[in-house]
Amino acid sequence: MKAILILGASSLQVPLILYAKKLGFYTIVVSVPGPYSGFEYADQAVYADVRDCDSILEAIDDIKENIVAVLTDETDIAVPTAALLSGKLNLCGNPVHTAEIYSNKYLMRQTCERTGVSVPAYFRASCIEDVLTSGNKISYPAIMKPEDNQGSRGIFYLKTQSDIILHIEESLQFSKTGNVIIEEYFKGHEVVCEGFVIDGEYINWGIADRKYFNIQDTFIPSQTIFPSIISEEMQGRLVDAEKRLHQYLKPKYGMIHSEYLVNEESGEYILVETALRGGGVYISSHLIPLYTGFDNYKLLFDCALGKRCSLAEVEEQMDKKASAYLCFSLDEGEIISVEGVEDVRNMPCVQLVDLQEIRVGERIHKMVNKTQRLGPIILSGKDRVEIGQNIAHIKQVLNISVKNKQGEKTSIIW
Repeated sequence: MKAILILGASSLQVPLILYAKKLGFYTIVVSVPGPYSGFEYADQAVYADVRDCDSILEAIDDIKENIVAVLTDETDIAVPTAALLSGKLNLCGNPVHTAEIYSNKYLMRQTCERTGVSVPAYFRASCIEDVLTSGNKISYPAIMKPEDNQGSRGIFYLKTQSDIILHIEESLQFSKTGNVIIEEYFKGHEVVCEGFVIDGEYINWGIADRKYFNIQDTFIPSQTIFPSIISEEMQGRLVDAEKRLHQYLKPKYGMIHSEYLVNEESGEYILVETALRGGGVYISSHLIPLYTGFDNYKLLFDCALGKRCSLAEVEEQMDKKASAYLCFSLDEGEIISVEGVEDVRNMPCVQLVDLQEIRVGERIHKMVNKTQRLGPIILSGKDRVEIGQNIAHIKQVLNISVKNKQGEKTSIIW
């Protein structure tokens, strides 16, 4: 019996679990206890923090000889553990130090500076004293974020240095290292770059546009759409930046998810973050195959199992079309009506509808980070125009009403 150890049990790991099972592997899933759907699909559960390597090793001691790969996807926090476990089990994996750089915003910004990849002016802080001594290194407005967290938790928009002092303790609560990054605000259009790397050689799956909820002082995406409409010249510059960065860090293998802000009027761009895993909200599991026509999970598993893989051959097999995810929000309150879910689910363009928590009587809490978005709805199209038409159709068909805290009836926030 050959087994795959998968770190994480959320719904975002389910495609990875199902893919491993389809290939005939015994699946072991690691997560702290909770209502995580991955547990339902896996053959075995290990109840441990995905960052606790010693506890995981102890729990798998009786089956470790059967494990042939350690994988995770669409989450940052498990990437260093996957590298560490792969090394301890003598499996194909990434160097631990490399994985840690990809999971730490401060270390990555230092690496970008060495490789000529643009990042905003920034400094690192662990307390108010650091802010008072280093705050004059940047201009305002600025952004503060934990250096090692995910899901947009603990991110604040800062108009002045006083805002840092007001919010730094809350932001620090989301950092395991006890540090935050404070960087100048860059006004631009966000795009994501998705790719794959083998021994530092990088291939770009595609670049997508990202749209945000129109909610003041928050940075929560509502849509990601392949392909991007930014200029080919700018796309080429971003791919060049990706190649420089990943050739320098030289991971053994893995998916690459990067986020950039671009300003085509000024011709400038900055790297917001890059990660050694696939994009979340089913970007790696669904949007990339729908967009490229290529089975990127097959490439991931082949690399993890030590098989020879050629990125040149991969590029020849791609047949690009269009794909997107669509999320939404609701006012804080109680859901009083839900219409159109099955109609949306049955649309030919819709590939997945994740609306399990949308029921009459369900309480909705205020959205403050990405983990609280509702959806997604995954859809495909022959091109960018058709994707736009499909999104508009979904918005017409899906109707959800909420009685908010003021007793008013409100609808979906797209």
